[in-house]
Amino acid sequence: DDGLSLVDAAKTLLHILQAVDQHSELLDPDSPFLAAAVRRYERLWLPLISKHDLCSEWHTSPPLDVKWVWLLHRLAPLAYFDDCEKACGGLVDLPVEHCSSIKQSELETEARLLWERSYADESWAPPATVEEAMQAAADEAYSYTPLTYRIARSAGAQAQFIYQTSRPQFRCATFLRRALQRYARFLSVLPRRTERMVVPCYDIDLMWHAHMMHPSAYRRHLKELLGFVAWHDDSLVRTGDGGADLDKCFWATGNVYKDIFDEPYHVLECEYRGHDRPSGWTYEGSIEQRLMEIRPEAVMIGGSGPPPPHLEPTLLDAADPQNVRLHQYLVDY
Repeated sequence: DDGLSLVDAAKTLLHILQAVDQHSELLDPDSPFLAAAVRRYERLWLPLISKHDLCSEWHTSPPLDVKWVWLLHRLAPLAYFDDCEKACGGLVDLPVEHCSSIKQSELETEARLLWERSYADESWAPPATVEEAMQAAADEAYSYTPLTYRIARSAGAQAQFIYQTSRPQFRCATFLRRALQRYARFLSVLPRRTERMVVPCYDIDLMWHAHMMHPSAYRRHLKELLGFVAWHDDSLVRTGDGGADLDKCFWATGNVYKDIFDEPYHVLECEYRGHDRPSGWTYEGSIEQRLMEIRPEAVMIGGSGPPPPHLEPTLLDAADPQNVRLHQYLVDY
């Protein structure tokens, strides 16, 4: 037992995603702001880490745009392990211990001082305008080790992930504990896959992402449980030509899971919502957030389109028997 609580890690991950979601420019794979963030991570942050003790914790508190790129990088663990070894001479890890807000502030101060001491001409703060972002993205100052993983391409998938996991149940402790149990069972499906990949439901994927946020623990746990580190690439989405293949793998995953555990893999409140993230949607002020604040135990299911933003939020609670049609869908699924 190394003290890692995946339920707590999932809550922390959702908190980071919520913070990044307020900066839509970081969710667009073609945005100059994201390109600048990748450049700041590759050319500045990782080389800075490589010059100092990898066991120090200051590296866990970079600027938000760099923290976002670091998160995206860790969602491709095999590439991440290889890139860290080449760029930093070892694994850049996230300790499993939870840092208090006071300690986190101290670590950020330490990280900022190291940054400013090393890069007098580079602002700690991310670019504030498109012009600044374009200039920062094109700046070739400072040598670096190119990464093998194209980090920007997974940003769009994370924009969808934020929307799919924005429903109240994904912030409910009971839901997260069940998700942890389902994730543990999902891992045993990996060596038994019948298609080229396994595809998780969103509750399981949340736990998988939370696990990968702690690279050392993830690698150790997977080797102990499976004998290998599972491949994961969050740039794959169920759209375009690859959508049918992913759907085929998704249902094949469910069949293997049910054969092993004799319980449903497909759970309505954990499924794809039936539509993608609407243009202009943000979690802050959304109907999802408002419902969670009114009813923390509420359950939202999907539909052919997004719910009207000005609808009374409680009318979307499928756990409420008074919402007869939604509740029946939830019970019968």
